[in-house]
Amino acid sequence: MLHPSSWKVSEKKPKFYYKELVGPEITFPMQLFRSLDGDGFLVKRIHAVFNPVLVDAFILNKTKLDGRAKSASDLFFLERWLDEKCSEEKKLLKQQTSKALKDLLFTCPWNQNLKGKLPIMVAAHGTSLDAAWRICSNGFATLSIIDSGFYGSGIYFTTSAKYALPFLISTPDPCLIVSYLIPGNAYPVTENPKDEYESLTGATLYRGYQSHFVRTYANGLPISSTTETEYYDEIIINQETQVCPAFLFELDSSNFKLFLKHFQREIAVATARRTRPLAAINELDSGELTPLVDSDIFGSLLEGQ
Repeated sequence: MLHPSSWKVSEKKPKFYYKELVGPEITFPMQLFRSLDGDGFLVKRIHAVFNPVLVDAFILNKTKLDGRAKSASDLFFLERWLDEKCSEEKKLLKQQTSKALKDLLFTCPWNQNLKGKLPIMVAAHGTSLDAAWRICSNGFATLSIIDSGFYGSGIYFTTSAKYALPFLISTPDPCLIVSYLIPGNAYPVTENPKDEYESLTGATLYRGYQSHFVRTYANGLPISSTTETEYYDEIIINQETQVCPAFLFELDSSNFKLFLKHFQREIAVATARRTRPLAAINELDSGELTPLVDSDIFGSLLEGQ
């Protein structure tokens, strides 16, 4: 793949580089989509995007968080939720949720040898094509897309394409952005938004955590059984420097209805324009997930890891 400086350049400022991928160039993003539960969705076009301003901000934030984690790891990774007053079953659910995220992070080959640095995950955010291009230019926060959400106020991502389908079904020119994301120290959410005493709907993220992570059923409610082994997820952040767009997928909505019945659910009312995550791909090649450092696009993000 050519270096981003040889790609097309956006007309509006701040400028970013983009390229429609064809042939062998789609291999790496297609591998990412397989890991994001994208089988069955139709993709019209795939674009690689590179915004120097967003990449620099992401790297700077990553460097600062790595420093904090290294200099005061006990404090940075403090699991304050262990001291919360709750039932033993609820505490076990939180432990399982926390472990689920850690297991997810270490399925990424570039997180195998971190040497004390924070892991980076891949996640997807769904929106319209027009909004996706604006995000690639200006970042997530500039669109005022902070979501009141069932699990805290922030920018929502997921690692499951099909789970997010209800939020794309009525979106004009549905599109998703696959991004690199730094969850940092994540709060394991088990609070039920239907319970007025514990609901986190519209609440700010818990202090001392850089994100919220929740395992859910297909109906969007949090996992409530300690024996449940199948689930979906949502990752919520409130700092756009924790995320860096990498690939943009234009989706064909003609077969959305094939999956929608299983994923119908109520959604929270957003404080602004609501966008939610989706990942999709129609034909995926076989093979193991290629390490991120083999990609010419964002290898520099993980240099030294």
